[in-house]
Amino acid sequence: MKFKNKKTGNVIVASKEFINSRANAKDWVIVEQIKDKSYNLEMLKSRKIKDCLNYYQSKKNNFLKHYNELEINTFNDQKQEFRAYQVNNKALTPAINEIATNRGIDRLELLQLVGKKVMSETALIGKQQSKISAIKACKSKKDLDNIIF
Repeated sequence: MKFKNKKTGNVIVASKEFINSRANAKDWVIVEQIKDKSYNLEMLKSRKIKDCLNYYQSKKNNFLKHYNELEINTFNDQKQEFRAYQVNNKALTPAINEIATNRGIDRLELLQLVGKKVMSETALIGKQQSKISAIKACKSKKDLDNIIF
């Protein structure tokens, strides 16, 4: 069956038993009955991977909503500048300098904050990749149902 979470909007393919075993079972509603039992495992894996990507994208979007447009638009630049600074503390950091000035904080303080953002994003990507690897390794629908984001 295909379920949708009323609170988050996430959609997953899972058994009714699996949904009922979750603490937030009441938040899930059936959006599609899968009548054809011939759905193959690879199709279910593809759907689960898509659900996983959507879930972690929503996590990233939720993480970014706390930042202004300049910071969001320059995040890749900030990451590069932060990594360059880690290697050489004399590295140029124009995006970080501009954001620090706009915020009225010291450049080094902002570099620490950027480092935390980079580490958070890296952890999120790591979790996503771990789930995708687990999905790809599944040998049955039951295995897929046991993977929770």
